[in-house]
Amino acid sequence: MADTRSDLLVVGAGPYAYSVAARAGDRGIATTVVGRPLSFWRDKMPTDMFLRSGTDWHLDAAGELTFEAFVEDRGLDRADLDPIPISVFLDHADWF
Repeated sequence: MADTRSDLLVVGAGPYAYSVAARAGDRGIATTVVGRPLSFWRDKMPTDMFLRSGTDWHLDAAGELTFEAFVEDRGLDRADLDPIPISVFLDHADWF
């Protein structure tokens, strides 16, 4: 068995876990995330679901890889994102 060491263990791989792991990485903290990325959102949420959040939210505590930056990077039309489809949210999480 390989010796896997980490300073921070994040149990779960949902949006908040992504956010915590990214922030820790920005701070130079060796981080291990346990879980299949966004599996609950991918497997349990209806594919036609919409988020209540607007485009001004984000997972990035540094404020760089925001949802608005994702929209701009992907050339999406904000008018198509009110409300935000879950498929776009998942694409954003993968991008983040």
